[in-house]
Amino acid sequence: MSWLYTIVASILEGLTEFLPISSTGHLIVLNYIFKIEHSDLISSFNIFIQSGAILAVINQYKSELAKNRQILVNLFFSFLPTAIIGFTLYPLIKEYLLNSIFLVCLSLIIGGIIIFFLKDPKTSTKIDLKKSILIGTLQAVSIIPGSSRALMVIIGGLLARQSLKDSIRYSFLLAIPTILSATALDLYQSRNVLINQMPFLPHFLVGALISFFSAKIVVTKFIAFISTESRFIYFGYYRIILGLVILTLTTLI
Repeated sequence: MSWLYTIVASILEGLTEFLPISSTGHLIVLNYIFKIEHSDLISSFNIFIQSGAILAVINQYKSELAKNRQILVNLFFSFLPTAIIGFTLYPLIKEYLLNSIFLVCLSLIIGGIIIFFLKDPKTSTKIDLKKSILIGTLQAVSIIPGSSRALMVIIGGLLARQSLKDSIRYSFLLAIPTILSATALDLYQSRNVLINQMPFLPHFLVGALISFFSAKIVVTKFIAFISTESRFIYFGYYRIILGLVILTLTTLI
């Protein structure tokens, strides 16, 4: 794993983690470009640098989370379906599908098409237990590479009659327990591999730091820009075009 890969992957992770375009899908494509084969080391690195992105969200919303207990309750019940469904199926996904370029492209295209049909209710209703579980169940679908955790949560939020802006914000907050727990679980399961790869520890730490700053740009600057229906639809075009281009290039090469 080169320093160039570390830097590019970390910037890419931070910029894409909270946008509905699939950070995992982009990292899989990046691995293909760098001709890096799937391994426990690369998988753990890609998951670990997500912690930097999550720290950017915690830093942005720490005051609100400390004052609003109801948000914490909602996040807990949204996280449960992901913990049950996602963590049960993730070992199978990681083993057989996590490095599938075709699946990433297909998920990107399907997700892009879905975006065209999303409608912003403009106003939000109160999130109750059923709505929390609905949003969490949609998030669990994002274990499919290329689907995008952020997009699935946003779709769940819109189905729960939340405004687009509030759905995007909720996707930021729900990332905190989801990604932190996924990072902790993966590092624990890969602990023996990581012990043997201690020379790469600086890559992990620098990668998380880079991811933090690039994610901070998205969390603090982009939410106002992407929170309108007319602008959000551009992500649909982006996903479809990216999926088709990658599918074409990988078929021809």
